Amino acid sequence: VHGIIKSKKIYNKKMEGQNWNYVILRSNPKPAQGPSEKKADLVLRTALQTGSEVQSTVKGKKNGGSQPAMSIKKLMETDDVYVPDTVSFEFRQALQRARQAKNLTQEKLAQMINVKQTVVQDYESGRAIPNPMIINALERALQCRLPRNKKKQS
Repeated sequence: VHGIIKSKKIYNKKMEGQNWNYVILRSNPKPAQGPSEKKADLVLRTALQTGSEVQSTVKGKKNGGSQPAMSIKKLMETDDVYVPDTVSFEFRQALQRARQAKNLTQEKLAQMINVKQTVVQDYESGRAIPNPMIINALERALQCRLPRNKKKQS
């Protein structure tokens, strides 16, 4: 019995000096209380209060910052309709013939080139916008050369 009591006393003696208050660790310390103004903001506010002339300049990217090359307003005002090029009729026919000559379904061909079946379907129906990587993959899978679209002269 004495050994247990002694051990509790020793244990209690060891724990007397412990600080059991909570300690909160934060990655970003709280900012100091009170107004915090940048030097530039302070100078600007003082100049505006005194009635001094204030100039502002924009520094940054060469094209004027984050503005797009053509503003949306100008784009909406134009009546031009952009229609992207799609695969040609000759390409569609050649793709269908080559696929059928290899006895492949659209699904099997799509699996061979690691794309969805709808991609092959879009190429055969003429809805697809030509992607050279996909066309090269189709040519390798079908072991034939497919006709390419002719480049338009501007």
